[in-house]
Amino acid sequence: LLRDIANRRDALAKAAAEQSVAEAEGLERTGTAEALDRAVRILRGVPETKDALLARRRDDMLARVRTRFGGLKLAQARELMKAAGQAQDGGDFVAARDAFTNARLVLEVDVLAEQPDATRLLEVARGSERSLDEYLREADRLTATARDAEKAGEWEKTLGILQRLVKERPNAPAVRDGTLRYPLAIATEPPGAVVRQGDAEVGRTPCVVTYPPGKRTPFL
Repeated sequence: LLRDIANRRDALAKAAAEQSVAEAEGLERTGTAEALDRAVRILRGVPETKDALLARRRDDMLARVRTRFGGLKLAQARELMKAAGQAQDGGDFVAARDAFTNARLVLEVDVLAEQPDATRLLEVARGSERSLDEYLREADRLTATARDAEKAGEWEKTLGILQRLVKERPNAPAVRDGTLRYPLAIATEPPGAVVRQGDAEVGRTPCVVTYPPGKRTPFL
């Protein structure tokens, strides 16, 4: 009776293994990264079987699929690294950081763990992502500090912070998109003088006017 139970258990395990291997074969033929990823997961979960041929078939397929899947992921990572480099060279540090982050996530899949090329790229992606993230976080901190000073009416402090931001973080989003403007507080004695920018009236003293960095606009 115990032998019959064991034989039945082995037969069920073999049937389940054959079904899983057949499903993985179909996914392998599909050839997409998603299909190969699922095939790897299925083959890893194939029940142990006493059928040596089936076990060898599973192991060979797992090695083959892992290699193909790793190749696709490595190619994807290289494209992301290329895009990240181009964005960084163009001064778009947000896009560059996001691309390096995506490359890192791709390279962290376990099928690439022992590939030297992938390991080298992963180190570059992590280092670049960390460096850009620190750059952008400091830019965000300066921007927020300038905003607080502006709300408090501390115009000289606001100007100093923004000038530091432009000097130290020229690729910060607020600098690159052209929305950053320096404040200029104007006061006269007596008050009420008209302040003009060109032919347009922009306020009466005391007032605060703004101008873009590097393009000081004359106010009269």
